[in-house]
This record gives sequence, C-alpha cells and structure tokens, in this order.
Amino acid sequence: MYQINALNPKDEGHKARKRFGQNFLHDQRVIAKIVRSVNPRTGDNIVEIGPGLAALTSPLIGECDALTVVEGVRVIISSKLVQV
Repeated sequence: MYQINALNPKDEGHKARKRFGQNFLHDQRVIAKIVRSVNPRTGDNIVEIGPGLAALTSPLIGECDALTVVEGVRVIISSKLVQV
C-alpha cells in the first residue's frame, strides 16, 4: 500500500502561480465532500489532473485499484510517495 505525503507549499518553496490557475485545497471539510462525491471504490481506476499538493490524492489512493496523477508543475512533482 502507498500513501502520498502532502506537501506544504511554503516548506517546498512553492507559491501558487496565478498563470496556472493554482489554488490549493486546505479545508478538510471541502476535501471530504469532494472525495464523497467521487465515491471511489475497489475496482475503480481514477485519473487526477493537477493533483497539486495531494490534498485529494491522499484520501483517494487507498480507496481505488489505480490512481494516476498528472501534474505539469515540476516543483510539485517532488512530492513523496511512500510505501506503508
């Protein structure tokens, strides 16, 4: 099993870039509501575009069979994928 350690943009020296339309999720209630709306299940293959700091990736990763994330900003790609 894997988990994503979400990044703190300040720790990583990353600022949200307006030209990319970056807005990072922080509110756990909003994150939980989005994950409930996705309703991930075993057998699902989910693609997340622009995972940013992994606010949605972390709760989704253990709930489906495959999670593919596509990120275009190099600084953010340095997030840590850890086997647990």
